[in-house]
Amino acid sequence: MVATNLMANPDRDVLSKKSSENMIYSIDDFKLGMRISSGEDIGTIRYIGSIEGYNGNWLGIDWDCPTRGKHNGSVHGNIYFNASHETSGSFVRPFKVNLGVSIADALRGKYGEVTDAEKERLIQERLESVSKSINAPFLELVGFGKLEKKQSDFKELRIVGLRELQINDLGDLKEFSRLCPNVIELDLSKNLITSWDTIIEICKDLPFLRRLNVSENKLELPVNIGYGALSQIKTIICGDMNVTWHNIVYLSQMWPNIEELRIPFNNITNLDTTFNLNYVFLKLSTIFLQSNPIQSWHEINKLGTLNTLKKLILTECNLCEIEFPDCLPTEKSNLFKNLQCLSIAENLIDNWKSISELEKLRSLTELRCTKNPIDSTETTASCFQLIVARIGNLKNLNGTELHIDDRRGAEYDYMKKYANEWHKCQNDNEKMKDFVSLHPRFPILVEKYGSPDKITKTVHTSLKSNLLELEFINEDKKIIKKIPPGMLVDKLTTLIQRLFKLDSTPKLYYVSSTDENNCERNMDNNLKDLQYYSIQSGDRIYIRTE
Repeated sequence: MVATNLMANPDRDVLSKKSSENMIYSIDDFKLGMRISSGEDIGTIRYIGSIEGYNGNWLGIDWDCPTRGKHNGSVHGNIYFNASHETSGSFVRPFKVNLGVSIADALRGKYGEVTDAEKERLIQERLESVSKSINAPFLELVGFGKLEKKQSDFKELRIVGLRELQINDLGDLKEFSRLCPNVIELDLSKNLITSWDTIIEICKDLPFLRRLNVSENKLELPVNIGYGALSQIKTIICGDMNVTWHNIVYLSQMWPNIEELRIPFNNITNLDTTFNLNYVFLKLSTIFLQSNPIQSWHEINKLGTLNTLKKLILTECNLCEIEFPDCLPTEKSNLFKNLQCLSIAENLIDNWKSISELEKLRSLTELRCTKNPIDSTETTASCFQLIVARIGNLKNLNGTELHIDDRRGAEYDYMKKYANEWHKCQNDNEKMKDFVSLHPRFPILVEKYGSPDKITKTVHTSLKSNLLELEFINEDKKIIKKIPPGMLVDKLTTLIQRLFKLDSTPKLYYVSSTDENNCERNMDNNLKDLQYYSIQSGDRIYIRTE
């Protein structure tokens, strides 16, 4: 006989799900529009009844996954329901689906005590599993009476995560709010809840609730929406729910104090509204719109009148260009007056004029714009510098904090790059107008630093007197070369590849000439220059290739 201790906690999410499995339902338990689950899939009941040529009652399910079903709701030419997609519909027997549990039962299943019957079943399942794994036909269970008691004092809970636990209704109307009245953050995502009315009933008696996630639920809009029904909520997350911007504006009556709105993956294409957004969203400072195929910046500008907006996330929205048509290239826009942080990463922006348009934003200090086609027009370091030079108020770009030297170097390089174009326009007003349209900050930089010729001469003179003499070492080969202290690691790496004829991009490490221990330090930030690493003449740069 083999003894083993099986006192580890059972998986609480699995336990909660199992509590609703193997239920026996009558056909009267099912209603059209109900949400059901079967295995890992979730769908909506669209038909209840018989099917020609088959015995008994069937449920017609429109699955959330477009390819989970077999048809569009019709069998042998008979249309029983209209599925959302050509292959999202199927018919199943009632005993094959699960109608779910109440929110209080889900809470107990995950955070509370389990019944003796559930304990015994779990213990037996785990005994059989261990028995098979160690090839022992008989096991003595040690510690059966010591199965760890789960948290039962729900009033201590502040963050409650009930994602994907097959919740379908309230159960006892006030039970959940009595169990955990002090919850601050509640996750109800991907359950079987069917209406916003149920969400309101769950949350209205939770006075401390500030953050609510209802993503991946198919919720019917309330017919009579009560203003301020969820006035305690500060952050609402409605991802992948197939809601429109019009729906969001309508629902906003429930949460007048909302500060952060997250609505990703909703297939939103327009931001039309007949309402003044400043009256709709009184305190809204952050909007996440990522992964909605909005495409047109014209739609984005419809949010521009929202005076409280400080952060806007537009990642992966299929945006091709940026334009603020309400002002001239060198003027500031009246749109997005208080916007400080913007993400346009992973879009389709392929022109520098769009980047220059962002100079029109009065308060923009933080920008993320990686993974756009424009990245391929220059090296990573050059793109970084061009963006910094084109947007005067930036303090953080792609997560990198900008210092005075970073900006000065970027603006110097920008002026040198376009100096010839600038000179060609001096005596032609039309050409100068076109140039300034593409480079609205150039006149400002000329006023700040002087003409591009002066900048070039100043930089050239400065470089000659401040070059660093460094020793580059790659295995047995050594090269001594003079390098400007303002050279970025990215450019230095390219230079080293050429000097040593390397096939792959090397990693660089430097050793200070004053370090008696010869400690190697990694130069791992391509967007920093040699000054950042305090490199001086006489230092050694070691080149490593993998």
